Amino acid sequence: MDTNNASLTNQGIQALQSGHLTQAVDLLGQALRQDPNDALAATYLGIAYCRQKDFETGIQMLTQATQLQPANGSGI
Repeated sequence: MDTNNASLTNQGIQALQSGHLTQAVDLLGQALRQDPNDALAATYLGIAYCRQKDFETGIQMLTQATQLQPANGSGI
């Protein structure tokens, strides 16, 4: 993960923790597009989608995170 991608991921996590779900989805989606192997971004993007009640997309993202980093089970 490069510095810019890590920054996007961190900003997305902060937005999620602050309740700014649309911003979180945008930032974490950008991070994942830059680095499709970013399990952390995929995990938090899945959580953000679930909080928006988009459970189908959320589960897809959480499944992707688990596939990217199976040792952690949840991507975190």
